[in-house]
Amino acid sequence: MLPKRADAPRPSVLPKEDTDDVFATYAKDPDLNKAMDGASMAMINAIQQKKGLARLDSYALLSMTMDCRIAPHRSGDKEVHCMVPKSLWQ
Repeated sequence: MLPKRADAPRPSVLPKEDTDDVFATYAKDPDLNKAMDGASMAMINAIQQKKGLARLDSYALLSMTMDCRIAPHRSGDKEVHCMVPKSLWQ
């Protein structure tokens, strides 16, 4: 597995909702681990419902394809945004 290239394009704003290109989920919490758990579990549930996958199949697919990013921290809660490209279903 290759890490992302340093010059890979980065979104100017991390999405909190689905866009034309990605399914997106978002969570925030003072504890970064809880925010990560919330955003990733929300994505597992969303893909399970939207694409009709079994829970374990959704988990397996997302463990390889989900891109979770931590938003720049300013103050208060930490934010995690998880995205999955819609192109997986073309």
